[in-house]
Amino acid sequence: RDVRFASDPSQKVYELMTRENLITVKENVDQDEAKRLLHKHRIEKLVVVDRKGNCVGLITVKDIEKSQLNPHATKDAQGRLRAAAATSVGDDGFERAERLIDAGVDLL
Repeated sequence: RDVRFASDPSQKVYELMTRENLITVKENVDQDEAKRLLHKHRIEKLVVVDRKGNCVGLITVKDIEKSQLNPHATKDAQGRLRAAAATSVGDDGFERAERLIDAGVDLL
């Protein structure tokens, strides 16, 4: 919410975000615990942090709602949606395939 109306695209996120009373969770938090914390603290986003306390992601109310609406979506071990891509057999097909693999596509 803090960055929604920011007008300077060069401004750093840490200059905009709320730093006081942050509710954070570890990377291995399950959906039930995330829902409990969101409800308890009446917030829309949880900051996900690694062992060093660095922000590595966000869990939002909208994320949980989408997950509940699409329970059969194919996800990886981290709960991220899997991505598939296609490429051509033409001259640039091999190069495009390499770029897709480098970008982390799950299925080619």
